[in-house]
Amino acid sequence: GGGQPVGYYNPIFTEGDYGFWMGVSAAATNGHPVADGVYMLRCKGNASYYLATSSDRDADGGGHDLMVWTSYSGDSWRTEEFHLRWMPDSGAYQMRPLVNGVLSVDARNGSAGQAAHTYWQNGTDSQLFYVEPCGDGTFRLCPRRNSGLALTCAGYWNGAEVTFETRGASLASQRWRLERVDTSTG
Repeated sequence: GGGQPVGYYNPIFTEGDYGFWMGVSAAATNGHPVADGVYMLRCKGNASYYLATSSDRDADGGGHDLMVWTSYSGDSWRTEEFHLRWMPDSGAYQMRPLVNGVLSVDARNGSAGQAAHTYWQNGTDSQLFYVEPCGDGTFRLCPRRNSGLALTCAGYWNGAEVTFETRGASLASQRWRLERVDTSTG
């Protein structure tokens, strides 16, 4: 019927020697806010900008800050693609950048004003996020470690920092449109 399948397998990222998993699992069901899959996260405050991470595939896990960046002609770049995976034991999602399959988006110690960054997958609450529907087709991403915060775009220019700030019900800078990426086509 013209819709996408509920899940895809990404042969680039599979279970490896260190037990890291980066395939795309079956869709989340039973009332979870979004299906498991690969997404680009577009800023509601300025639709020209997407959540992005470092392009360094070989970077260490030591805290590469997230930013926003424009996507050219609507085409996705691996630096702008994130795998969201429902973690049933936690009731939250992991969010991993496709550019480096051993990292996860991390909220550090869960304090307002800190930059969002990537860090080695470690299964802590700092790497789990509640994905909260805002009622207008956008979502707010709140770290499980401190759900009173939300992932926030600090400005609208290439390289603008993304931080965790106190949740605000009407803040466009905290709302993200999740755009599904078809990983089966590359």
